[in-house]
Amino acid sequence: MAVGQLKDFGFSCSLDDFGNGYSSFSVLTNTDLTVMKIDRSLFRDVSNPRERILLSHILQTANELNLETVAEGVEDRQYIDFLRKLGCDYVQGFVFYRPMPAEEFEERFLIRNEKIDLDSLERVSK
Repeated sequence: MAVGQLKDFGFSCSLDDFGNGYSSFSVLTNTDLTVMKIDRSLFRDVSNPRERILLSHILQTANELNLETVAEGVEDRQYIDFLRKLGCDYVQGFVFYRPMPAEEFEERFLIRNEKIDLDSLERVSK
């Protein structure tokens, strides 16, 4: 089934691991996608100017193509600030939480309504 057919049924489609392996710019020209998930391999050294330039252009391209963006595997607070300035829509990674069992997730987020204060990266329970 083609991506267009899936979208006709109400699904959205994401390009996972952009910047690694088989995901390339040609996929963006030939496929009707909704989200670009940027691979964690591009988040190794926040002080590397080449890496920062590349991320800036990837996010600019995604924005111009009306794609939502997710930065995968972010483990450094500096990247959160940098990605926020560049307009990255979502960030996921260990900087927030380590993987946890479903029961713990339910307790923390559904029952206790735990949140993260992004300005301080502190966990806040209500």
